[in-house]
Amino acid sequence: MDNITHSLAGVLVAELALDVRRRMGRGEPDERTTRAAWITSIIANNAPDLDLILTPLTGGRLGYLVHHRGHTHTLALVPIVALLPVLLGWIDSRRQRAPFDTRFQALLALVGCCVHIALDFGNSYGVHPFWPLNNAWFFGDTLFIIEPLLWVVMAAPLVLGSKKLLPRVAFSFPPLLAIVLAAVSGVVLPPFVAVLGALTPLLIVLGGRLLRAQRMLLAGALTLVVIGVFASQSLVARGRSSEVLHGAFPDALLHDVALSPMPANPFCWTGIAVMTEGDWLSNRRIAVSTWPSVMSAEGCHTDPPMRTTAPRVPTALRSPVDVWMIDEARAPLGRLRSLYRDDCVAEAYLRFARVPYLVEREDARVLGDMRYDRSEEIEWVELALPRSETHAACPPLVPGWTPPRLDVLNEPGTHAP
Repeated sequence: MDNITHSLAGVLVAELALDVRRRMGRGEPDERTTRAAWITSIIANNAPDLDLILTPLTGGRLGYLVHHRGHTHTLALVPIVALLPVLLGWIDSRRQRAPFDTRFQALLALVGCCVHIALDFGNSYGVHPFWPLNNAWFFGDTLFIIEPLLWVVMAAPLVLGSKKLLPRVAFSFPPLLAIVLAAVSGVVLPPFVAVLGALTPLLIVLGGRLLRAQRMLLAGALTLVVIGVFASQSLVARGRSSEVLHGAFPDALLHDVALSPMPANPFCWTGIAVMTEGDWLSNRRIAVSTWPSVMSAEGCHTDPPMRTTAPRVPTALRSPVDVWMIDEARAPLGRLRSLYRDDCVAEAYLRFARVPYLVEREDARVLGDMRYDRSEEIEWVELALPRSETHAACPPLVPGWTPPRLDVLNEPGTHAP
């Protein structure tokens, strides 16, 4: 998720923790106690993204791909990552000459780091939180990477919660930005732009009439409702798409459907189905409507036509109204498997790629992930392998993540290690 969402989650976690502390007889939190809790919680809810400093260990774009959402996003290292927000909170409290409840702040930091991992699990990029016991990726396929509805429900109820101008402006910014981005981006359907525009002032006014703890409970409850609605519709979209794909391609093996909702719209989903047919890997793009009586699957697909690195061909088949098969890209399965087996650079890349593809060019072989293939250029998520017989040096310090498509990369009859 984006860092605005993580920061707002930090505020909600801090306020809910302060309310629990008050109910346990620790008294009303004063301004200095609240400030310390907010600082610790906001930093903790962003701290796992410090894995970017690990990129140079492997180097280049491959270093980013294999280390982002990496070790700092694991439950095993949460206690270590949580030390940073506790330390920074303690430094600020010394500067403010304020008391510092180390046990409370440490617990706040631990919860914040775990909330960060849970939110990141929600989208199709994935996390592997159970390392070193389990190196597999886990994909929630529930939330768009930047979800404007979360910005609105997390921040709008808090706008009038302070008499000071700065907090009011700060909490006004996310919902207003959500409305602007939704209106100009072209990826949010007009009815849902209107929902954002109507919900924001309603929650601002309602939040202004509530007590401090009630505002936070409202924002927290609405956040859980939004996530719950998206999660339930994700299950519906997965079930319907799997049923249609099995019927349309009875001789193919369906390995995965990587799903992502439209922003602010839990009823429209786009996805890529990973299927194998004989000697071919087929990645098929689909659009799914979980409310077909109101909007068609074809209406859920707003991406303009584009030329991409992986050559795509339109899919001739049309399904019932709730699932639309857009196009597909194919790759020779044997060549992909041999690269995984014999080329250490390709093997490292395939520890990341959930929807892999392979394109043979005159000057290079291009490995990519169709989740992020947006142009013909070699982009940040794609890797060019030289066609010479001399392999490049193996990348150093590659984490041992289980490849998401090990079910495809393993030769028939072999088992995952």
